[in-house]
Amino acid sequence: MKKIIFVVIVLISFNCKSQDIIEMSKLTVNGINILGKDKSILISNFGQPSEIVNDYSEMDEKDMYEYKYIGLNVYIINNFVESFVITNNTYLLTTNNIKIGNNISSIENIFPNSYKIRNRDYLKLDVEDSDMFLTIEFNPSLNNISKINIGNY
Repeated sequence: MKKIIFVVIVLISFNCKSQDIIEMSKLTVNGINILGKDKSILISNFGQPSEIVNDYSEMDEKDMYEYKYIGLNVYIINNFVESFVITNNTYLLTTNNIKIGNNISSIENIFPNSYKIRNRDYLKLDVEDSDMFLTIEFNPSLNNISKINIGNY
């Protein structure tokens, strides 16, 4: 029984360590670091959103605003950018220019460990020194990236 528990712990430990970790500074949209910044950074860099939706974050138990751009949704809590979702190729993620429509294999050299253990339609990375994560979703039949999401645990 002790051997089984040991093997399970080793496998879980190996799985956790094999996922890549990305630095917060590399989570930019078109080269602009917006995470944790005042919402004014959005308007000064991307213009007025096409829609602003008032919502409530149950996880944070606070009011939340969703700034909707065509292909980019940004979530604001207490006037600061909390997270975002990219859904079209107008917007690039990180200095590696990851964008919607790219083949998922194009990130194999950037995030080799996460690529290797990817799920059927997404891969996930933790964000260094935070409770955030990055998911890159892709169409499993075409292998094209379809969504890039930055969120919180």
